[in-house]
Amino acid sequence: MAKIALIAGKSEQVPVMHCFSQLSAHHEVRVHAFLGTVPDSLRGCGFAFNLYETDVARAGYMAGLEDQIADVDLIVVAGPENLSSFQGMRSALKNNIPCHAISFDLVPQAFDDFVNIRAIRQDVLSRTQVIWSTGERSVEALTFEGYELSRIRPLPMLFDENCFPFDGRRSDKFRDHVGIGRGAFVVLFQDDLDHKGAAGELVKAMHALRASKNPAFDRLVVLFSGQREGSDPLKYMISDWRLSSHVRFLHQGVSEFMVDLLNASDVVIGVSHSRSSEMYLLTTMAGLTGSQPLLTVAQASGGWEGILALSASEYTALALAKALKQGLANSVSRTESRENFIASMPNNLKADYGQSFLDVIQEAIVKVSDENKVTPADLFEEQVAVIESMGSESGINETLHAVEDLLLRQPPAPFAARIQLCKGAALYSAGKYEAASEAYRAALLSMHGVPNPESAPEPRLLISSCYRGLGNVAAAIQCHQEALDLYRRALALEPQDSLTCAGIGNVYRRLRLYEESLHWLAKSALSTPGDESALTRFSQALLECPEKPVAAKALMGVVQVVGDHPLLAKAMASLDVALD
Repeated sequence: MAKIALIAGKSEQVPVMHCFSQLSAHHEVRVHAFLGTVPDSLRGCGFAFNLYETDVARAGYMAGLEDQIADVDLIVVAGPENLSSFQGMRSALKNNIPCHAISFDLVPQAFDDFVNIRAIRQDVLSRTQVIWSTGERSVEALTFEGYELSRIRPLPMLFDENCFPFDGRRSDKFRDHVGIGRGAFVVLFQDDLDHKGAAGELVKAMHALRASKNPAFDRLVVLFSGQREGSDPLKYMISDWRLSSHVRFLHQGVSEFMVDLLNASDVVIGVSHSRSSEMYLLTTMAGLTGSQPLLTVAQASGGWEGILALSASEYTALALAKALKQGLANSVSRTESRENFIASMPNNLKADYGQSFLDVIQEAIVKVSDENKVTPADLFEEQVAVIESMGSESGINETLHAVEDLLLRQPPAPFAARIQLCKGAALYSAGKYEAASEAYRAALLSMHGVPNPESAPEPRLLISSCYRGLGNVAAAIQCHQEALDLYRRALALEPQDSLTCAGIGNVYRRLRLYEESLHWLAKSALSTPGDESALTRFSQALLECPEKPVAAKALMGVVQVVGDHPLLAKAMASLDVALD
């Protein structure tokens, strides 16, 4: 049985965790959330729970989360812009655990005024293996921001019906609590309470139903839930048209008793955006409790054409009045409506490339199981080799990300040194000399734990490479004597190292000490006769040397070993040197 950790973010993002209830029968699925953010409906889905207070030292982090998820097989974070998601992602990298992210419906560059939040979002999304999108708008935003479509999977809004039972006693209890009669026909409106928007159109629809002398109107009660700012004009409209006895206003934080609320409602209207995950969630939860969701044509075309729901052409007074009239005349029982809704939903929505939601999750779990069979040394060797093979075409950011991800796992000394060397080389090539120097020194420090490092070939080569890297930095900032001292320390460990010899030769060349420069550059070329770059450096120094006999002597020494080569032939022609 695998362990799956769901890291919940803000309270409004928690309900999306319902779709993972499909996994709870065969795996241990544990939700990690802040205190007070878990709705009642989530507790009936077979999940275990860890609830956290905010870390006092790190606002936005869950106190103690890392210890609780260190041994799981898969981590899924909800809302990549949340610090708790960043915390979960970093823990996944540290412990070599696959990490997936759930991305909600955000427009591109949603956090322009909050650079730190944008950075966290980018960090999480770029370092997770799979990005689960909650709707079409989410996919559009992600692809616009440059994330590969092959990493994005649609998150199926498929919930276990046992999480949303229809309970007549629960419904009656809630209706009694808010003062609604047992025979009432209850409509829940969940959106902004704007009298010029859909909420105002719904009030006009109620007025139209009463004016048409519809006998069922007396049973109608509408519950308004949503943002209360600016709701006063809506209340005045209700009062002016004498509809107050048919209306109840709920405070906006209804998530804690959402199951009760849906149990008590016969029709649910969730306006939101036509293709947002918020609308999908509300629609699905309503159907599973036997309520009838009311969808416009635009909403239904967003991917839920198959569900059974009341329909309206648009959110206008006439269209809403016609839909409510149809709902009031409907004689289907709540239980039957629920069963019809469940039957209309697909068993498992397919993700891109034919992989289902369960297949993608199972693949991640199996991969972890396979990797656990590999020894840590083999795993580090493979991952370090990948970083060492990353050339300049990979880009400094990609290399540094790979380096930091692997360092989080606290590799043993030789691997840590190799990783820091890669970091130093990437920073040096980008001209960030101070940071490069810190990386090379960190590589040296990591070798202190190796007993007698200078007596074994590999540790000796690593230490030599560190001194050479520090020498390169010193040479780049014109500290010539320091560079020579560092190069000689490197050479004492690896006397024939071509790059170290080239470094010494380049320093002497800058100092215009051409005889010494040609000596070391020739040694570099002779250490690796097939190295074009070594021969290029040597040939350029030959042509710069003002002392032609010195240059000719150095050239002949290399030609005798290397033989015929275009670069050497060009230098010979320039110096008027002929082979005897």
